[in-house]
Amino acid sequence: MSVTLFISDLHLSPENPAMTNCFVRFLAREAPRADALYILGDLFEAWVGDDVDDSFTRTVVNNLKNWPKPLYLMQGNRDFLLGEVFAQKTNAKLLPDPTVIDLYGISMLVSHGDLLCTEDKSYLRFRKIVRMAWLQKLFLLLPLKFRLNIAEKLRAQSSSHVKTLSPEIMDVTPKAVSDWLELYKVSRIIHGHTHRPAIMPDRIVLSMWHDRGGALVASSDKSFELVYFE
Repeated sequence: MSVTLFISDLHLSPENPAMTNCFVRFLAREAPRADALYILGDLFEAWVGDDVDDSFTRTVVNNLKNWPKPLYLMQGNRDFLLGEVFAQKTNAKLLPDPTVIDLYGISMLVSHGDLLCTEDKSYLRFRKIVRMAWLQKLFLLLPLKFRLNIAEKLRAQSSSHVKTLSPEIMDVTPKAVSDWLELYKVSRIIHGHTHRPAIMPDRIVLSMWHDRGGALVASSDKSFELVYFE
């Protein structure tokens, strides 16, 4: 039986080496049995450009590059500056958000998930601004030190913003899900972002990597399972 793995929201950073080690072990022990691996956003806690080159980044890049199966990457709300250079370094294909895939004969939609949180209007306004191509080009021209300082300030603002929101606002809205199912003519959506892992009839939510790792195992027999590992 063939399987495909989906993960998201790892939020890897130099400050959390235990989770980086967990990811490296995942690639060595769990992932080799899969036909393909999809990383649906927020692989990194923050990403300020593909020119970042430190020991932490090289560890992640080298382990992804050495993984022999098809690898698909999607930008998240934390690492939306992941670009084609990073994809080339890791032998991955960078997917637009959302993307329709054929999963063992089932038409599925994969997304990071933040676009489905339509009640969080202030975040969606911010998202629209920072995804502007001209603004990203200007940002990437700044010295790396400045970019890191800006990213740290934005992370702090994001944490403060989240504390002011109710869980309902931070979650996906049913209408957004139904609209996408109809628009893209798919049977299900696979996404992350909300950190509320679940398998539901219309969507599957991936888990956040916090004190343990987690993945969705999609099998060729049309079954789905959320698995966890230390």
